Amino acid sequence: MVELFESGYQFSVSELMPVPPAQLLPWLCEPELMKRWIPGVDDVVVADGSPQAVGCVTTVTLSSGSQYGNVGWRLTGHVDEIGPHRLVRTYRMRSMTAGVLPMAVGPGEHLRTVVYDLTP
Repeated sequence: MVELFESGYQFSVSELMPVPPAQLLPWLCEPELMKRWIPGVDDVVVADGSPQAVGCVTTVTLSSGSQYGNVGWRLTGHVDEIGPHRLVRTYRMRSMTAGVLPMAVGPGEHLRTVVYDLTP
């Protein structure tokens, strides 16, 4: 479902995972596990803090290739909230490239908040 707002958009996706939340949470926080399931991720690095704690900052590098060339993104993710049944992380775009050319990204130009509801 996608909802449009003046300040941006919101969409939601629902997937039933037949595991307890405690087993799923590491897949959403631990860099080595995140790299295994997030499409286009080249690298995830903890820049500050502990992966399963409020305040943790990760650097995420993504790329996508097509017949028109490669595009790359570098984002930082900040864990805003974490608990047994909920994870909230805010991502900010830090840089973007098209082929070998850097593209300008202004502060606050790309801001995405991801909420994982792990309620059984």
